Amino acid sequence: MSMKRIVFDHLAGLYEYPAAAFAHRVAACRQALDGHRAGSGEPLKQLEDHCRGKNAGELEEMFTRTFDFDPARALEVGWHIYGEEYARGDLLVRLRGELRRLGIEESAELPDHLTHVLILLGRLDGVAADELAGRYVLPALDKVLEAVSGTECPYEPLLRVTRESVAAEHPTAVVGAPVQRRGKPPGWKNRLPMLQGLPSQRPGG
Repeated sequence: MSMKRIVFDHLAGLYEYPAAAFAHRVAACRQALDGHRAGSGEPLKQLEDHCRGKNAGELEEMFTRTFDFDPARALEVGWHIYGEEYARGDLLVRLRGELRRLGIEESAELPDHLTHVLILLGRLDGVAADELAGRYVLPALDKVLEAVSGTECPYEPLLRVTRESVAAEHPTAVVGAPVQRRGKPPGWKNRLPMLQGLPSQRPGG
């Protein structure tokens, strides 16, 4: 298993709804990052220390306060690129096809949620990986980082480490610009839009 895949799997797990052992998962991710690129996981020590000793309820509240109340902080990368434009639906279909093709189990989150996209990115290479990173993941992370900057958000170190890790693994990716969104859509957390470098689902996949 490649170190890229290991690191991205660890990072993806930290964007799941947290449980009581979250600080230990942060520590494991930090060690994986440091083993891949010395010192790259050091910023996660801040999040690890912040979470150590907190119970499950406190960790859940921290996650919800950070990501669930403001669409500018949403973890669905397609939303940051397309908003509710039709192109997001196409992206979701293509991502779901790739998740199935590679045997990646979906959670209750949409296919463009960072938990899915990071796992997928860890298993792709070449043009498809660079397009996913440059056209979707990096600009979406930039939007979330912009939203949390200066707010003393405990997840900011994780977001920055994730952004730096994706950029380091895909130095030739061309970072695109999100389209101008049309404001906050009604029911934005429950709405279901193009990833041309990724093949469609294979027959029988």
